[in-house]
Amino acid sequence: MKPAPKAAVAVHGKATPTKPSRPSEHEKPLSLCVEDFLAHLEADRSSLDGWAVELVEKFSHEIKEKIRLHWKESAKTRRMFTNVPSETVWEDEATKTMILSRRNFSLFDPTFLPILEDYILSDMKRGVEGVRSQIRSILKAVYADETEVNEVEEQIHNTEPSGYSFSEYGRHFDLLKKWSFELKNRFPVIEYCRAREQFMLQLIKWEDQNKNLVTAKGTSSILRWVPQFRNDVIRIYKESSATSTKLLSQAESKLGKPVKVHGVLYSEIFQKQEAQLSRAKTSFSNFKHENLFFLRNAENPGQETIAERVLDQSIEHILTQSDALPLPSPPPMPLHAAEVKF
Repeated sequence: MKPAPKAAVAVHGKATPTKPSRPSEHEKPLSLCVEDFLAHLEADRSSLDGWAVELVEKFSHEIKEKIRLHWKESAKTRRMFTNVPSETVWEDEATKTMILSRRNFSLFDPTFLPILEDYILSDMKRGVEGVRSQIRSILKAVYADETEVNEVEEQIHNTEPSGYSFSEYGRHFDLLKKWSFELKNRFPVIEYCRAREQFMLQLIKWEDQNKNLVTAKGTSSILRWVPQFRNDVIRIYKESSATSTKLLSQAESKLGKPVKVHGVLYSEIFQKQEAQLSRAKTSFSNFKHENLFFLRNAENPGQETIAERVLDQSIEHILTQSDALPLPSPPPMPLHAAEVKF
């Protein structure tokens, strides 16, 4: 009899590992996840990515434990191994630690293989869905546009068992790495500019609430602090403009593209805000609502707000990595803010 030809098995890793042989005529075809696991178990470890090696080792340990219990409980499986040489069955016969091979798997009681399949699928699903969740959280945090969201969803929408294979897990990790890079360079800009717009909205509201300050009774104690307050606001605003400009430049340099929020160039929004500065020196109401990208509830005058920070806890650690852009502190409170009831 000629030796069986090599099977074409997709194995995720750094290089193409040695492909396992096709099951012999005595071996039963195995289920999707079990086949996928065995393909990676048989592969050269040096050809696999670190996460794949960890998964293989984890599954190997857990499956051996499940086999040990199954062997004790299943007379049918024990009978199937009656005439099989022990050296091809056991790593350690005394502890009933079985060699994980296709031949051995094919001899199990058929009711046991679905248990192994469900175990591997469940674990892989948990891992892949965790990565998907992080990617979706990043898309929200960086205000990804509709095209970006649709492109990602097209790649991570598969909820069939085939969507939770080793190769899919690896592809999801690659996608997470790509979007982690986006987060590390887009989020610091977005978050600082959001905080800056929060400062601007506070100024608009303060000006509106105090438009009759000069003529109102009992305001002399406030009026004495207003000039210094206004001067310090302009100083803070100019410093925040310089910080925003620097962050935008750094991010665009690292990303190799402009920073956008929901598809809009933030640099264009920023330029409109800067154009208001000369008029805002005399009245902060000259900061126009329509130039605040993060403005919410604009249809209810006096109740406008700025969008909350969008950063899920599951992705916070990404921003602590050394290659992430630093996130500056938000604009500080101006001098005499308490005295003028800012």
